Amino acid sequence: MKITINPLSLVSIEQAIKDITAYRTKLKRLEEELPKALAEFGAEYAKVGYSTTYHNLYWDPSSDGLKTDPANITVTAKPTDKGWQVLAEGEEVCFVEFGAGVFLNADGGGMFERPEGVVGIGEYGQGKGKNNVWAFGSGKNRKITYGTKAANVLYFTAKEIEDRIVETARRILTDD
Repeated sequence: MKITINPLSLVSIEQAIKDITAYRTKLKRLEEELPKALAEFGAEYAKVGYSTTYHNLYWDPSSDGLKTDPANITVTAKPTDKGWQVLAEGEEVCFVEFGAGVFLNADGGGMFERPEGVVGIGEYGQGKGKNNVWAFGSGKNRKITYGTKAANVLYFTAKEIEDRIVETARRILTDD
Protein backbone atom coordinates (compact mmCIF):
# COMPACT_ATOMS: atom_id res chain seq x y z
CA MET A 1 0.00 0.00 0.00
CA LYS A 2 1.38 3.34 -1.02
CA ILE A 3 0.11 6.56 0.53
CA THR A 4 1.35 9.95 -0.57
CA ILE A 5 0.78 12.85 1.79
CA ASN A 6 1.14 16.54 1.16
CA PRO A 7 1.92 17.78 4.68
CA LEU A 8 0.68 21.23 3.75
CA SER A 9 -2.76 20.03 2.67
CA LEU A 10 -5.42 19.15 5.24
CA VAL A 11 -7.41 17.31 2.54
CA SER A 12 -4.34 15.16 1.73
CA ILE A 13 -3.80 14.32 5.42
CA GLU A 14 -7.49 13.45 5.92
CA GLN A 15 -7.42 11.21 2.81
CA ALA A 16 -4.31 9.45 4.12
CA ILE A 17 -6.07 8.83 7.46
CA LYS A 18 -9.07 7.35 5.59
CA ASP A 19 -6.79 5.13 3.47
CA ILE A 20 -4.89 3.88 6.53
CA THR A 21 -8.15 3.21 8.39
CA ALA A 22 -9.51 1.26 5.40
CA TYR A 23 -6.26 -0.72 5.21
CA ARG A 24 -6.38 -1.52 8.94
CA THR A 25 -9.96 -2.78 8.45
CA LYS A 26 -8.78 -5.06 5.62
CA LEU A 27 -5.92 -6.38 7.77
CA LYS A 28 -8.35 -7.09 10.64
CA ARG A 29 -10.61 -8.99 8.23
CA LEU A 30 -7.57 -10.93 6.99
CA GLU A 31 -6.60 -11.78 10.57
CA GLU A 32 -10.10 -13.15 11.22
CA GLU A 33 -10.78 -14.89 7.90
CA LEU A 34 -7.41 -16.33 6.84
CA PRO A 35 -7.03 -19.01 9.56
CA LYS A 36 -10.63 -20.18 9.06
CA ALA A 37 -10.31 -20.29 5.26
CA LEU A 38 -7.05 -22.25 5.45
CA ALA A 39 -8.45 -24.71 8.00
CA GLU A 40 -11.59 -25.29 5.92
CA PHE A 41 -9.47 -25.89 2.82
CA GLY A 42 -7.23 -28.23 4.84
CA ALA A 43 -10.18 -30.24 6.14
CA GLU A 44 -11.50 -30.79 2.61
CA TYR A 45 -8.03 -31.68 1.33
CA ALA A 46 -7.49 -34.18 4.17
CA LYS A 47 -10.95 -35.74 3.57
CA VAL A 48 -9.92 -36.50 0.00
CA GLY A 49 -6.60 -37.90 1.22
CA TYR A 50 -8.27 -40.18 3.72
CA SER A 51 -10.99 -41.28 1.29
CA THR A 52 -8.36 -42.51 -1.17
CA THR A 53 -6.30 -44.25 1.53
CA TYR A 54 -7.39 -47.60 2.87
CA HIS A 55 -6.98 -48.75 6.42
CA ASN A 56 -6.50 -52.36 5.66
CA LEU A 57 -5.53 -54.58 2.77
CA TYR A 58 -6.47 -58.16 3.59
CA TRP A 59 -7.30 -61.58 2.22
CA ASP A 60 -10.89 -62.57 2.96
CA PRO A 61 -11.05 -66.40 3.06
CA SER A 62 -14.87 -66.37 2.93
CA SER A 63 -14.83 -64.79 -0.54
CA ASP A 64 -11.38 -65.93 -1.71
CA GLY A 65 -10.39 -62.41 -2.55
CA LEU A 66 -8.10 -59.55 -1.67
CA LYS A 67 -10.11 -56.71 -0.15
CA THR A 68 -9.70 -53.29 1.36
CA ASP A 69 -11.81 -51.58 3.98
CA PRO A 70 -12.05 -47.80 3.69
CA ALA A 71 -10.84 -45.91 6.72
CA ASN A 72 -13.57 -44.64 9.03
CA ILE A 73 -12.08 -41.20 9.65
CA THR A 74 -13.85 -37.86 10.00
CA VAL A 75 -12.07 -34.59 9.32
CA THR A 76 -13.28 -31.19 10.49
CA ALA A 77 -12.07 -27.62 10.72
CA LYS A 78 -12.67 -26.34 14.24
CA PRO A 79 -12.03 -23.05 16.01
CA THR A 80 -9.79 -23.12 19.07
CA ASP A 81 -8.83 -20.55 21.68
CA LYS A 82 -5.81 -19.62 19.56
CA GLY A 83 -7.18 -19.93 16.03
CA TRP A 84 -8.33 -22.87 13.91
CA GLN A 85 -7.31 -26.50 13.57
CA VAL A 86 -7.78 -29.36 11.13
CA LEU A 87 -8.85 -32.33 13.22
CA ALA A 88 -8.81 -35.96 12.01
CA GLU A 89 -10.69 -38.39 14.27
CA GLY A 90 -11.21 -42.13 14.15
CA GLU A 91 -9.67 -45.36 15.35
CA GLU A 92 -7.71 -45.77 12.12
CA VAL A 93 -6.05 -42.32 11.96
CA CYS A 94 -2.69 -43.50 13.30
CA PHE A 95 -2.68 -46.59 11.08
CA VAL A 96 -3.37 -44.52 7.96
CA GLU A 97 -0.95 -41.73 8.92
CA PHE A 98 1.99 -43.85 10.04
CA GLY A 99 1.26 -47.25 8.48
CA ALA A 100 1.00 -50.69 10.00
CA GLY A 101 3.05 -53.74 9.19
CA VAL A 102 6.55 -54.13 7.82
CA PHE A 103 5.42 -55.69 4.52
CA LEU A 104 4.17 -52.37 3.10
CA ASN A 105 6.50 -50.19 5.17
CA ALA A 106 9.87 -51.86 4.79
CA ASP A 107 11.48 -48.43 4.58
CA GLY A 108 10.20 -47.54 8.05
CA GLY A 109 6.85 -46.16 6.93
CA GLY A 110 6.34 -42.77 5.44
CA MET A 111 8.87 -40.15 4.57
CA PHE A 112 10.51 -39.46 7.87
CA GLU A 113 13.27 -41.01 9.88
CA ARG A 114 11.84 -42.31 13.12
CA PRO A 115 12.98 -40.21 16.08
CA GLU A 116 14.81 -42.01 18.87
CA GLY A 117 12.42 -43.45 21.44
CA VAL A 118 9.45 -43.64 19.05
CA VAL A 119 8.05 -47.12 18.49
CA GLY A 120 8.61 -48.43 14.96
CA ILE A 121 6.25 -49.99 12.44
CA GLY A 122 5.08 -53.39 13.66
CA GLU A 123 6.33 -52.82 17.21
CA TYR A 124 3.21 -51.26 18.71
CA GLY A 125 -0.06 -52.92 19.70
CA GLN A 126 0.28 -56.68 19.76
CA GLY A 127 3.43 -56.50 17.60
CA LYS A 128 1.92 -58.64 14.83
CA GLY A 129 3.00 -56.07 12.27
CA LYS A 130 6.57 -57.35 12.58
CA ASN A 131 5.39 -60.26 10.42
CA ASN A 132 4.86 -59.85 6.68
CA VAL A 133 1.34 -61.27 7.09
CA TRP A 134 -0.92 -61.71 10.11
CA ALA A 135 -4.55 -62.48 10.82
CA PHE A 136 -7.24 -60.81 12.87
CA GLY A 137 -10.87 -61.58 13.62
CA SER A 138 -12.30 -65.05 14.03
CA GLY A 139 -14.55 -67.51 12.23
CA LYS A 140 -16.10 -66.10 9.06
CA ASN A 141 -14.78 -62.67 10.05
CA ARG A 142 -11.14 -63.83 10.15
CA LYS A 143 -9.01 -61.77 7.78
CA ILE A 144 -5.39 -62.05 6.71
CA THR A 145 -3.62 -58.72 6.31
CA TYR A 146 -0.39 -57.22 5.05
CA GLY A 147 -1.00 -54.01 6.98
CA THR A 148 -1.36 -50.57 5.47
CA LYS A 149 1.11 -48.21 3.82
CA ALA A 150 1.90 -44.99 5.68
CA ALA A 151 -0.02 -42.18 3.96
CA ASN A 152 1.09 -39.04 5.86
CA VAL A 153 -2.22 -37.35 4.96
CA LEU A 154 -1.95 -34.59 7.56
CA TYR A 155 1.65 -33.83 6.61
CA PHE A 156 0.67 -33.37 2.96
CA THR A 157 -2.36 -31.34 4.05
CA ALA A 158 -0.10 -28.98 6.02
CA LYS A 159 2.18 -28.60 2.97
CA GLU A 160 -0.82 -27.75 0.74
CA ILE A 161 -2.08 -25.21 3.27
CA GLU A 162 1.37 -23.64 3.41
CA ASP A 163 1.45 -23.40 -0.40
CA ARG A 164 -1.92 -21.58 -0.44
CA ILE A 165 -1.39 -18.96 2.27
CA VAL A 166 -0.43 -16.09 -0.04
CA GLU A 167 -3.10 -16.92 -2.63
CA THR A 168 -5.80 -17.14 0.05
CA ALA A 169 -4.67 -13.93 1.75
CA ARG A 170 -4.74 -12.09 -1.60
CA ARG A 171 -8.25 -13.35 -2.28
CA ILE A 172 -9.47 -12.18 1.13
CA LEU A 173 -7.80 -8.77 0.81
CA THR A 174 -9.19 -8.11 -2.66
CA ASP A 175 -12.68 -9.46 -1.90
CA ASP A 176 -14.70 -6.37 -1.01
